[in-house]
Amino acid sequence: MLVLLSASAAMAQTLRFDEYRERQIPDHANLRIGPFFSDVAVSLSAGYRYVTTSGEGSRYLYQNDRGRIIDDGSDFPLIARVNLRNYLIISKYMDLDVSFTLGYQFFPMGTEDNEFLFDVVGPAVFARMGSFSFMVSEDAWQGSFNGRQASAYVGDRGSAVSANVSSDFQLTPLVRGRIYDIPSYRTDYVDERGYVDNVSGDKYTVFQNMLGLDMDWLMAKDKNLAYSGSRVDTLPQDDEFDIQRSVVYNQGLAYQKQINPVAVGGGRANGIWRLYDAGRGDQFQQDYSAFLGADLSEDTSLQLALGYSMAELTAGNQWETNGTSDTVIGMIQLLSRLTERLSHQAGYSKNQRGGFSGGFEVVDAFNYGITWANPDLSIGFRTEYQAVEARLYRSNDYTDWFNQLTVVRPLTQYLTLTLATAYTMRDNGDAMPGDVSVDSRLLQESYDTWASNIGLAYALARHWTVNTYVEHFERFSDAEDVAFTRDMAGVTLTYARDF
Repeated sequence: MLVLLSASAAMAQTLRFDEYRERQIPDHANLRIGPFFSDVAVSLSAGYRYVTTSGEGSRYLYQNDRGRIIDDGSDFPLIARVNLRNYLIISKYMDLDVSFTLGYQFFPMGTEDNEFLFDVVGPAVFARMGSFSFMVSEDAWQGSFNGRQASAYVGDRGSAVSANVSSDFQLTPLVRGRIYDIPSYRTDYVDERGYVDNVSGDKYTVFQNMLGLDMDWLMAKDKNLAYSGSRVDTLPQDDEFDIQRSVVYNQGLAYQKQINPVAVGGGRANGIWRLYDAGRGDQFQQDYSAFLGADLSEDTSLQLALGYSMAELTAGNQWETNGTSDTVIGMIQLLSRLTERLSHQAGYSKNQRGGFSGGFEVVDAFNYGITWANPDLSIGFRTEYQAVEARLYRSNDYTDWFNQLTVVRPLTQYLTLTLATAYTMRDNGDAMPGDVSVDSRLLQESYDTWASNIGLAYALARHWTVNTYVEHFERFSDAEDVAFTRDMAGVTLTYARDF
């Protein structure tokens, strides 16, 4: 998502010890019974949508049951969402936060599957318009191409039905901790690389549970020792994705030092065990790095990290190779406010991760974003390029280049115009005989994707909004059975309230 930068680009650099919740009445609580507080938010929407798809690639989509939209024509989407946050103050040194999210969409004409979904719910204005979403922030609107910057890797996604049970506690004045459990159930549409692709991805329904513990010891007023441990169980609901069935353990230890009021540095070590039930090898990965976060000025902050990653694969499947994969890892991220309303960010990162279907991937990524935001006009541009190298896995390498421009212009006090366009280029490298990528059109063929959208958001009343939009979507490729065009138009009436 293209994130609008805050009015003040620089943020105070602090030790993690200071980032635990304060045991006090939470913001927006609308129900209180003794030490129990609760916040409830709901969203209900009904609308009309028309879709038409053409080109050779449309037959490839529909004959292979790919993509979120499964048929052209008219439909009348009905969507309901509920968010509940329950907060219990147990004692002066312990609290309990139990949050639930539930969403469901119903398509009576069958152009899309009825299923649980994940969306933003709360006091902010939120509008889903075709392949784009818009959400109003404190300063301005922000827009995003749905699914971009998201993947189905462990722990990377929001959930349709989820609970977040966490308890912050203080064992001594110098030792703080948090224990948490996050069960979730969701449906994504993902490509063979593991990226969310609502247009041509395979339906991936999965239950996940993350159980974790964070502990922090303030060794001195300017030194902190931080421990994090978690277990993630992934249980796909379809046989097609049995290769994702796994248990992942993650443990990390970090030393932080407050160098001065605007800079924190230190080092961290992480160990990751990825244990798969069947069909692929097990993985053990170790990452070591030194890091620094600093506010260079009132308007500019910098994040740096440099380290080394070592990974080992055992008991590999027919497309994997047992062995080790080592690489330098690191990142640099600069965030700066150029003027009161103009902000930008630039960064580079290199990391190693477990591949979605096997082996490892080494990812080099560059990004740049710039945003002009004021109450009368918001303009945002973001570009990201990443090159991915497959290791210990018989698959081709690939690159992605993503570009997005969004413009939001209030026309009146109640009417807002939204414009958005996004262009993505997927370049798949040459596949060798015997590679898993030889059997997939979307792993073999390179393709570009372009989506453009124009919409209107009208505030009928305090809790009621109407969103209407038209969208043109094209997929370009030298392979005719991959290329297609899709046009879409819709209108949605939404009631949203944080009680």
